[in-house]
Amino acid sequence: MWHNDELVARFDGSSGSARTEWMRWACTLRDRCEFQVCCIESVFWVRVRRDDVQDAERIFSMLLGNEIFEIDTVGRLTRRGKKVPTEKLSQEMTWLPVGELLRLWLPQVVKADAQSSISPIPLRWGISEQLLAPSAILCTLEDWSGFVLRNFQQRWKSLRFACNASSQIQLAGKCLNTLVVGSTVPNIPGVRLSCIDQILMPIPHCWVPGVPSEAVRRSLSLQRTEWLLWFSESSLEIIADHEWIATTRVSVRATVESMKAQVLAGSDRGVET
Repeated sequence: MWHNDELVARFDGSSGSARTEWMRWACTLRDRCEFQVCCIESVFWVRVRRDDVQDAERIFSMLLGNEIFEIDTVGRLTRRGKKVPTEKLSQEMTWLPVGELLRLWLPQVVKADAQSSISPIPLRWGISEQLLAPSAILCTLEDWSGFVLRNFQQRWKSLRFACNASSQIQLAGKCLNTLVVGSTVPNIPGVRLSCIDQILMPIPHCWVPGVPSEAVRRSLSLQRTEWLLWFSESSLEIIADHEWIATTRVSVRATVESMKAQVLAGSDRGVET
């Protein structure tokens, strides 16, 4: 629910230096539960009721790049000093105190306090409010290899794939054991996935709360060289950088033969030639 006495600040954290500046500013508010934050992709939204914080506008103005808005009860935003609303926020946005976001993102900065009333919020599955374009597909090796070998006149430089012979993910009775990533997802049967900072999730699912991807990676102890396939609430699989295979007809044929042998030998990954 929105209140007429609220101020909202928006900050574009799309660059690493901008996110660092926002985090430095947010750290000064880590004990101020009146300030609540929601992160959507690389944009940080912070809200506060002016009745709770008399100098809210001054605090927002301390961070260069903060856009400050007034908001009405249905979520329409009006820039400070203007009279006409320019955009609207969803009532379904997930907000949490700044200190809780920092616990997820920067545990070394905001340490657990035995006397604190704030407890970390666990990451979980949710439905994205954003329209996500597919950047990957989880399919069978049979469908993937057939697609590449049938379209032998095309080159697939933008696509990479990884295989897992021991995959337990099923669709229509078939084992989805091949993950393909790239700018153009092939038109074959399978589950379309979004890819945000090397975290792959079935569309339209996302993680909740909507903290930055760095927070998710840190919370799950992911190395920068690791990808995560988060297929369901309880199904998480890590793929290392070196497991991705460049797409060529030769590499696909070799992987098909290799996977047959690996199933018999008990190994579980594709090979590159």
